[in-house]
Amino acid sequence: MYVRIQSDVLAQCDGDHHSLSNACEKVVEYRSNLKEQVENALSAGKLQRLAPQDHVQPTEFRLKQNEFPSLPSLMS
Repeated sequence: MYVRIQSDVLAQCDGDHHSLSNACEKVVEYRSNLKEQVENALSAGKLQRLAPQDHVQPTEFRLKQNEFPSLPSLMS
């Protein structure tokens, strides 16, 4: 049986919620500031949004012997 003696308290706000919860005023404030900074950077041309690609090409791996040489045998 598990008995919780003391509650967890966050260092940023002394709250008892999860660290990324929207119940935390510090998280809400941080996300709001970040969103504003990103929007400003997009407007100033410092950041660019990438458009989603319609077609994603599958990754294909081809083994080339000279790129991956055999390891020498350690057991003789």
